[in-house]
Amino acid sequence: MKKKRGYFSFYFTEGMFTVNNRIRVITKILDDGYVEDIRIVFYHFDSVVKEVSLNYVQKVNEDGKVFSTFASSDFSFNLSGYYWFYFTFKLEGKSVYVSRTCDELLEELPTFYPNEFCWKLDVSNPNFSVPEQWLNRSFYQIMPDRFAIGSNGIINPDGRKIKDWNDRMPDWDPGSDGVYRNDYYYGGNIKGIEENLQYIGDLGFNAIYLMPIYHDETNHHYNPLDMKSIDPMLGNIDDFDSLINKLHEMGFLIILDLVNNHVSYHSKFFKSASTDPNSPYKDYFIKNPDGTYRTWSIFSDMIEWNKDNPEVRKYHVEAARFFAKHGVDGFRFDLGETFSDDYLNSFKVLKEEFPNLIIINEKWKIADHFPESVNSFMNYPMADALLQWFHFDNVQHFEYNFDTIYSTYPKEYCDLSLNFLSTHDTPTAITMLVGKGMNSDPYVGGIWDIEKPWRYPGSFDTYGFRKFEFENDELSPEELELGVRLLTLALAPLFILPGNPSCMMGTENAETGYKDPFPRKPLLLPELYYIFKKHYPELLHEIFSKLNKKRIENSDILALGEVRRRVVSDNLLDLERYTEDHSFRCIINKSNTEVPLTGLDGFEVILSENGSNLKKLSPFGILYLRK
Repeated sequence: MKKKRGYFSFYFTEGMFTVNNRIRVITKILDDGYVEDIRIVFYHFDSVVKEVSLNYVQKVNEDGKVFSTFASSDFSFNLSGYYWFYFTFKLEGKSVYVSRTCDELLEELPTFYPNEFCWKLDVSNPNFSVPEQWLNRSFYQIMPDRFAIGSNGIINPDGRKIKDWNDRMPDWDPGSDGVYRNDYYYGGNIKGIEENLQYIGDLGFNAIYLMPIYHDETNHHYNPLDMKSIDPMLGNIDDFDSLINKLHEMGFLIILDLVNNHVSYHSKFFKSASTDPNSPYKDYFIKNPDGTYRTWSIFSDMIEWNKDNPEVRKYHVEAARFFAKHGVDGFRFDLGETFSDDYLNSFKVLKEEFPNLIIINEKWKIADHFPESVNSFMNYPMADALLQWFHFDNVQHFEYNFDTIYSTYPKEYCDLSLNFLSTHDTPTAITMLVGKGMNSDPYVGGIWDIEKPWRYPGSFDTYGFRKFEFENDELSPEELELGVRLLTLALAPLFILPGNPSCMMGTENAETGYKDPFPRKPLLLPELYYIFKKHYPELLHEIFSKLNKKRIENSDILALGEVRRRVVSDNLLDLERYTEDHSFRCIINKSNTEVPLTGLDGFEVILSENGSNLKKLSPFGILYLRK
C-alpha cells in the first residue's frame, strides 16, 4: 500500500494484516527543515486506540543540509476490523498533520469522522472466517410444530394431544396434579414448511433458522430422545431432504438448532445410565453430591450431558454431521455460551469437512471472549438495546451495548451475527415494545426479564405469572396501533446492523405474547390472519419486503461496512454504515413531532416512510440514505 501527498510518502511492508502479527510502516519525508516527533495515530470505531511513535533517521547532503527523513516502526493490534489513521509530526517545532484528503499539510486536525480524512488499514483475525455465501442474509425463524400443516396432513403415530390450529390460547394453567406441561401439539410439519417457502420468500427472507426437529416428547423439541433422528410427527428424513433441496433451489440457506447441553430423561442413554451399573453410558451424565443427576435449570426432564466425556463429544459431533450430510448449512448451538472452548473445538473437524458451515452461539450477555470454532453469536445485547430505547428511551444503555459490541468484538464475528428483536425464548417483539410489565432496569437483565414480581425466597409463583401473561396476552386497540408503529421503526435499524437480521415467525403478523408458551402460537398464514389482526399484517409484510430489498440493493456497504452511531437521543436515532467511499444512513424518529434535518447534502433517499425527506423527519418517520 502506498500513498503520496506532496513531499510525504509511506508504505506498509505487508499486504495483509492480521491481529497480533507484527506490522511495519516506513515513512519518507522530503524536507528542507527540521522534522521531529513523527507519529501515526489509529482510530478504531471513531476512537483513538493506538499512537505509534516512529523512529527516524535524517539524510543530509554534503553541505550538511537535511533533505529527507526516513521513519519506521513495528507494531500490532489486539482487535480485527478497519483502522483509520493519519500522520502527525512537528515541523520546526509546530505540529502538523498529514491526511488522506489534503495535499497540503494541515495545521489543525479535522473534526469530522475519521474515515472522511484518514487512510484505512484492514486488520483481519485469522482465527475467524466469513464464508461469502453467508453475508447479507436475512433469517426467518421457524418452530416446526407451529408453522404450517403440509398437504400430507397431521402425522400422529403415537396419539399425542392435538389442538385445533385456530385455538390459539396456550394451555397455560396446570393439570389436576399441579404440573405445568407442554404436552399438546398443533401438527405443523416439515412438509408444511416446504410448501410455504414462497410465503417466506415474498417477505424478502433468504435463509431459515429452524428450531429443533429431533425425535422428542415436547412440542418445542429442545428435549431430544435421539439427536440423530427426526420426530415422526414432523416427518422423516425423506421429507427433510426434500425441504433442503427446495430451499437450496430457491437460493435459501438453513441453520438448524443443536441441543447439546441436555437430553430427555426418557432417552435410551439416560435410561441405561440410571438403571444399569454396567451401562456403557454411565459416565455420559453428571451426578450431584447427593447422588441425583444434574438437570438443566429447573427442568427435571432435561438431564445434562457430561460434555467433558470424549464419547459424549464424539456422539454430538456425529449427530451434527448427520444433518450436515443432509445439506444443513449451519448450526445454532442452544445454550452455547455455557460450553467450554475445549468442547466447542471438538466441532473443528466438521468445519474442515464442510468449509462453508457456520456455527452461531446463543449469547445473552456481552461476550468476554470469542471461541475459535464459532463463527458468530446471537446478538441478544443489541436486541435489548434497541427494545429498551424504543420502550423506555434508554439512551445510555443503547450507547453502551452498541459501543461495546462494535468496538471490542472481532469484525468478522459481527459480520455474521444473528440480529433480532425477539426469539422463541422472549416475549414477542410487539409485546416487548408496548406491553405491560417489561423490565426497564438493564442492570438486572434484559427487557424480557419480567418475572421479578412473582419471585419469592425459595419459590416462584408460576400460576400468578402465567395468569398475568394470559390476562395481558392481547393488546388494546391503542396499544396495538402504537406497537405496529414502533415495530416498523425498530425493524429499520435492525436490518442495517452488521450481521444478518432474523425474524421470529409471527412478528410479521403483529403477533402478541409474553414468555413460553405465549409467544409460540401457530402461525396465521394470509388466508387466516385477517380474521384476527385485520390490516396490520399487510402493513408489516410490506415493510419486511422493503427492508429486505434495500439490504440486497446496498450489499456493497451493508455486508462488510463499518458501523457507528451518529445520534442517539430520546426520540432520534441516526446510525451509519460506511466504507472508504460510501455512506449509508438509517435515521428514525419515534416521536409524534416532526424533526428538521440538516447536513445531508449529497445523500440520496433510498427509503422513506411517513413522508420524510432530506429536510425533515416526519413523526414516526424512517429514512434510509446513501451517499
